[in-house]
Amino acid sequence: MTHLKAFGQFSPFSVGFDEIFDTLQRASIPQTNYPPYNIVKSGEAYRIEIAMAGFKVEDIDVEVKDKTLTVSAVQTDEKKGVEYIHKGISEKDFTKTFALAEYVEVKDAVVVDGILVIELEKNIPEEEKPKKIRISS
Repeated sequence: MTHLKAFGQFSPFSVGFDEIFDTLQRASIPQTNYPPYNIVKSGEAYRIEIAMAGFKVEDIDVEVKDKTLTVSAVQTDEKKGVEYIHKGISEKDFTKTFALAEYVEVKDAVVVDGILVIELEKNIPEEEKPKKIRISS
């Protein structure tokens, strides 16, 4: 049980958090810094911005499975084999994953000015939101 080793300090007083520990363990796996990206928070909404210079929309794949957002891109063959005098813009294939918290949903994905923008929103069901309890006398 890997998560007990990584988050063992919480095990004496946590019950039923295995799924959260698994998600944190998945998220802590080191990844490359390519391509550069931003994560922006605005209220209960999030936006992931990934630099996609040189990739066409059809080269990019965005998938959500088991609370994991996976973004990957594979360069089409038309640029492979081109001889560059200088190549400063990296266009290598990649896969980048992001662990999503409970109730976080992907709302949209669009490429704007060479940036892949993925809109996410945290939608907490009404029954899970805090509520005031009326005290009767």
